[in-house]
Amino acid sequence: ESARGSTVTFRACELPPPPVDVAPSQRESGRITLAWSPPTMVTSACPILGYQILAAASEASYWCDSVTYYIVGEVVGDVRSYHYSAGDTGGYCLKVRSANFQTQQTANTSIVGLPSSIIWARAAGVPSAPGPVQWVSSNDTYMEVQWTASNSTGGLPILNYQLQRDDGLGGSQWTTVASPTTLTSPVTGLTPGLRYGFRVRGVNNITLTNALADVVDCCWSPVSYIHAASAPQQPYTLDIYADSSDRLGDSAVRVRWVYNATIAVMAPSAGLPVTGFKLYRSAGGLATALDVLVYDGSDPSAADFVVTGLTPSETYRFGATAVNAVGESSKDQYITVTCCVAPGRMARPSVGPSTGADSAVELHWTAPDSTGGMALTEYRVYRDDGNLGDITTSVYSGGTDLTTVVSSGLIVGKHYRFVVEAVNAVGAGVSSPVLNYQVCGPPSPPDSVTASERTDTTAKISWTPSGSTGGNGCLLDRYEVSLREGSGGPFTVVKTVGPSVISYVHTGLGPGHTYTFKVVAYNGAYASYAPEANITFTAGSPPSAIPTAPTFISGQVTPSLSLSVAHGTAESSSLPVLEYQFLIRPCNVAGNDTFISARLAGTLTLTTTNYPQLSTGIVYCIRARAFNVNGWSAHSPTARLMVSDLPTAPSSLQFAGGTATSLEIEWSSAVPPANSAPVVSFEVVYIDLTSDPSVEHKLIISGSGQSADLSGLTSANIYRPP
Repeated sequence: ESARGSTVTFRACELPPPPVDVAPSQRESGRITLAWSPPTMVTSACPILGYQILAAASEASYWCDSVTYYIVGEVVGDVRSYHYSAGDTGGYCLKVRSANFQTQQTANTSIVGLPSSIIWARAAGVPSAPGPVQWVSSNDTYMEVQWTASNSTGGLPILNYQLQRDDGLGGSQWTTVASPTTLTSPVTGLTPGLRYGFRVRGVNNITLTNALADVVDCCWSPVSYIHAASAPQQPYTLDIYADSSDRLGDSAVRVRWVYNATIAVMAPSAGLPVTGFKLYRSAGGLATALDVLVYDGSDPSAADFVVTGLTPSETYRFGATAVNAVGESSKDQYITVTCCVAPGRMARPSVGPSTGADSAVELHWTAPDSTGGMALTEYRVYRDDGNLGDITTSVYSGGTDLTTVVSSGLIVGKHYRFVVEAVNAVGAGVSSPVLNYQVCGPPSPPDSVTASERTDTTAKISWTPSGSTGGNGCLLDRYEVSLREGSGGPFTVVKTVGPSVISYVHTGLGPGHTYTFKVVAYNGAYASYAPEANITFTAGSPPSAIPTAPTFISGQVTPSLSLSVAHGTAESSSLPVLEYQFLIRPCNVAGNDTFISARLAGTLTLTTTNYPQLSTGIVYCIRARAFNVNGWSAHSPTARLMVSDLPTAPSSLQFAGGTATSLEIEWSSAVPPANSAPVVSFEVVYIDLTSDPSVEHKLIISGSGQSADLSGLTSANIYRPP
């Protein structure tokens, strides 16, 4: 008998049954995605291990039984789909067969699983969904609609579009009403007033000859709902005459329109209500087209709109339209308006320097932004009587070469209101905003500007009120806070507050940067006189609290009392720490800390010289804090320490008992020195002479106990003190 050969293991299995429900799940130009379900009768002993995909080119399904198939792909495991890249848009016969141990454990290529049923599919998809159907025009039984083309043809030319509508009553039955080759189509035979749903899709040869499950009802546009009715009749736009109050300024007019029942019945809109109005204008000048939309409103009761942004002396056309659920009316009717009106509204007049007389004020003004399209002829200045009467007392009426005037004869302490108007050939423009002025002198500056609650980026700026408001009965109306960074350059106003506000938190500072803030008081238009109150400081937070309590370094009773302690480090991200300080008090006495500076040293030794209260037998509560240019940190955690000599070493260390893995030892405490602090713990130190005498083992025994159990020892090893 010869020697045995190599060993091969076989598993007895039937040929695998075919997969089911094979069908394309997606197609596009040159590519088919197949999907299937696993065979229904599979034993656990012979599981499906994967699938083979077979394909053959064929221009018709009836040749699929006679063509030669090739394996075009394989998938392993429970994968149930495959992307077949055909490379063209031709037709293909496709089938899938399963693989198990029977098909994979033999070299005989004829032992294969049974194939699935054959499908024939073109390697192309249907066109993508076109854009939504849109209304173009209509009456109550006819409609013209349009849409945008499909972005993708699916790989084959689009032959036409299929346009469908519902029954107009919300039903789910769709009826094809047209198959145009263009992107527009008429729709006839509609019932007046009904709201029809429309959808459209592109059609190619896949739609017509190979509409399998993946594309049978695919790629319709979103449904659009359009009423069977016409757009409404255009409203009637009203004329704007030269002296009309609808001329609102040199760049604005109010346009009005009329829409009523008489106008509504002029269009076959099937009774659909108007949902809003639009207003158009021309671009001005020689332009005639109404192509600038200035109002697009959804208020069906709207009847006017103020058009702004017009150019003086330009001629414009205006036309209104009405909108319903179908669409928008025409804009054939329009009005023509030339925009040239009285001068624009002037800015509020301002107060000039003090005249030196408490009963007079110097007023200044500037020309209006718009002259109404023509030259100005005069300025007019008016005031009231100081008792909130009408603003009709003339202060000045004259040529446009003057832009300042002094109003005299005023009463100190009273509030006067002033306005200014510009005039052209049309008339006076709208009066300026009112200048409220109280007859006063300059107030005194604020006192004692301070900066507190500083952080790396913020600071609270505070000040005391001005001592003088500028005269009897005069009132402050604001404070202005200004900022300057560095040592030179101009100030910038950063905050304006009311007269009752005396602080302000400024944000956005830079850590380590130097800033100067000044505060100026105002009554009416007068600023407080020099010198200005200011504060200069460097931005930054105080240090953070030292995170750890002070630590004991050394202490003694003889020959003199002393206690040395150390502090941790405080974080100060933007400013350097300038000083550390210890806070000390007997723990049994609340408050009354004694502050002792350590400067920048990390330690401090307390003696009866720098801390006369230092004594034996007292527990002291000791904290630390840090300081930079912007203040002190919060306190560190508290350490509780006493002045004491070191404790006397225990004596009489001896064996008290033990097991194979533990020892019990005990000792006697020596008499402590006079005035020593109480013993709070013992430290037991030992080494293992047998295993590793170089390693010290330590055990802390808290309290005043005089014995310890050493556990986890090695049997028969020798242990001793180091």
